[in-house]
Amino acid sequence: MSGGFIQSVSIQNVNNDQVNFSNGVTPVSIANLNLNPNQLLFSVDGSNISGLSVGDGLSQNGVAVSTVGNSNIQLVSNSIYVNDNINTISSGIASASAADTVYVSSGSYNEEIVVNNKSNISIISPSSNNGTICEALNGLSITGTSETIRLSNINIKGSTATIRGVGRHRFNNVGFSGSAATTLAVNIGQTVSQFMTFLDCEWNQYCNIVIHPTLASVVYFINCNFAQASITCSQSLPVQVIFNNCSGLDNLAGSNFTKAGLNVSGTDIDMNVTNAYVAGGGSLNFGALSKIYLDTDDGGVGNVVQSNGASGLIWAPAGGYNSYWNVFFDNGQQTVKSDTTITLYEKLDQANILPSKRMLFNCIFNFSNTTSNPVLTFSLIRITGGPDETLQSFTQSLSRNGHHSIPINFDWIMTGDYTLSFKITVTSNNGATISTDTNDYYSVKVDELQDGA
Repeated sequence: MSGGFIQSVSIQNVNNDQVNFSNGVTPVSIANLNLNPNQLLFSVDGSNISGLSVGDGLSQNGVAVSTVGNSNIQLVSNSIYVNDNINTISSGIASASAADTVYVSSGSYNEEIVVNNKSNISIISPSSNNGTICEALNGLSITGTSETIRLSNINIKGSTATIRGVGRHRFNNVGFSGSAATTLAVNIGQTVSQFMTFLDCEWNQYCNIVIHPTLASVVYFINCNFAQASITCSQSLPVQVIFNNCSGLDNLAGSNFTKAGLNVSGTDIDMNVTNAYVAGGGSLNFGALSKIYLDTDDGGVGNVVQSNGASGLIWAPAGGYNSYWNVFFDNGQQTVKSDTTITLYEKLDQANILPSKRMLFNCIFNFSNTTSNPVLTFSLIRITGGPDETLQSFTQSLSRNGHHSIPINFDWIMTGDYTLSFKITVTSNNGATISTDTNDYYSVKVDELQDGA
């Protein structure tokens, strides 16, 4: 059908014909319209067909087109499509505004992805479920006032990748690939004031990653593989760069970063756990070079394993050791003594005590006794300037006479004072002589516990 002015028409079935309508057809309803791919349905001026409907699918009013109930017909708004060998990624980004998504087809694009002064846009390519199938060969640049830029399923190649702007950027399944001939320099965070997230991203060994010292927020790397890429953390605080469940961190330089979860460097596993535990019946199995890093917080209910610096791991009571006044340690020859009661150790005016804190006295003493099967009482005594005050004591039976090396421990809550003078004595309950000589050694270590003990 063609030509003529049709005021109103109803068409039930049209097959393989060109259908033309003049302006002003009001209304026109077409129940079933089947056209060959090269045939057209149009008005004389190509617009202004008021009330035109095709089945239950498209409805056009002027230049507005919408779906009218056909779930098989979808028109996506705020979408820009880039197709390999037809247009460029940069042209799609240039035409994008806030809340737009640039859909990039799979392919190899000989260009740099440039995002400058853009806000709240997404650049997405299809995923093969096993890495990316879209690559930009000349790098990446996010600069200016760019904020909330989302990049997904794209492989960045070339010599530079600059990630700046305001921040709130999110990278999901993005690959960064240099080559033996050309290292990819990845510069992250210069003057960035908001956080950024890299999720399930990969860097190959030919990448040189630098977290800029002017970063003013936080960069999160979650489930990322660095494949022995060079990483330099140059920001001022370790909490500004967080690696969570990452691998390939062999070439991570500096100390200004934080590891959370499980992170792998070669065959070495770093496990950082906060407020967690292995339940009864559970187990942790690691290689010979693996490490467990424990935080410096106090323990919970019951004893905990904690780091004591160069001394290694220790079992600590709930509350942990006090960080203000830690230990004093003496190891030297005894003064010669011989009696039924002798002083094994004495310390006068030990300052920097925290009042009302629990104190642990861990000691090892060497001495001799003259009677078989002696019964000895060890006492922690406070020296007050007046009558001595016994703070704690216990009795120990020995199986023989002769020389002994015995660990002695006391647990006492400090009073309100800031200094302490004390001595540790041993007394024979059956009249045996106890003695020390110049070859007998001792060690005394005293710790205060934090609150919560």
